[in-house]
Amino acid sequence: MARLPPRRRATCAAHVLSHVDRPRRDAQDTAASGRARKTKRSRKTQGNPPPGPDELAAFYAAKVNSDEYLPLNMISAAMCGLMLARGLVTPERLRMRGVR
Repeated sequence: MARLPPRRRATCAAHVLSHVDRPRRDAQDTAASGRARKTKRSRKTQGNPPPGPDELAAFYAAKVNSDEYLPLNMISAAMCGLMLARGLVTPERLRMRGVR
């Protein structure tokens, strides 16, 4: 397969300078208009709090105790410890499901 030569950009001085100067002009326009740019994404200020360790352990224990598909890396070692400490799963069931 033949290689094509790389495409060249126009090197007109006015074209290059217009791109170099653009960020400065945008900042000056924003400052002159007195308005700040909006943030792209707003954070949730209200909503449900994240689940606690007990809720997470119960959720993952239900996955381990069911016969659903369980990806190999779904359960971390820390989560195994939480589920075992709370008596939600047995070590035999974890071994049977392939969780280390």
